[in-house]
Amino acid sequence: MKPALRYTLVAIGSLVIGALGGALFSWRYAISTWVPVTDLFVVVQASAWTSASRASENPAAYEDALRAYLSVLDTAIERDSTAVNRRMYAGDKALSLIRLSDIVAKRGAKDEANSLRGQAASLCPVYGLAGCNAETLADLVNKLDQRLEHK
Repeated sequence: MKPALRYTLVAIGSLVIGALGGALFSWRYAISTWVPVTDLFVVVQASAWTSASRASENPAAYEDALRAYLSVLDTAIERDSTAVNRRMYAGDKALSLIRLSDIVAKRGAKDEANSLRGQAASLCPVYGLAGCNAETLADLVNKLDQRLEHK
């Protein structure tokens, strides 16, 4: 093989390998950068849907919406590596668990309601609310919901 042809093939091979490596690196960077943004967008959509379900005054629909919202939050917590976002999602999850606990208790499932309150209280260290426990979370939910109802 002629040296000029060999150099040309090596140059083309190096170019292809470099381009593929660069594309792979930039794709991984783009995914790691955009996933938290898209997760936040999905969480906001699910939150709006949950709020609309609450406004419908249908307890079964609101319970389903809360369960779906908790699933969305779990996915966002798993995938996001930033401490600020995880803390925000954990706080929202704790408050949503308390709301779900209230709905479940109203339909008579006291054991499940207590379990949900326990799950909410277990998120207190992540949430970082001073003096946090199930009762303080329930008080916070009541205060927030009363403000929403008066607007």
